Amino acid sequence: PLVLILFRSHLSKNVYIWAVLTAYAMAKVAEHLDKAIFLGLGIISGHTIKHILAALSGYFLFLALHRRRRTSTTGCA
Repeated sequence: PLVLILFRSHLSKNVYIWAVLTAYAMAKVAEHLDKAIFLGLGIISGHTIKHILAALSGYFLFLALHRRRRTSTTGCA
């Protein structure tokens, strides 16, 4: 996150990279709270949610790579 804040990218769609980091962080939290989540929800555990969020993180990474474009119109085409 610090690199994303300090160094602006010449590529668009940084929002997807933030989504990757957020989904991954949420997956780690779900992993840590595995038992508490299961006891609270009674039907799904934190481990299962971790896998869903990790897959979502991968999907956001795919979108980041697939939809990236140069934001500057100067330079060589």
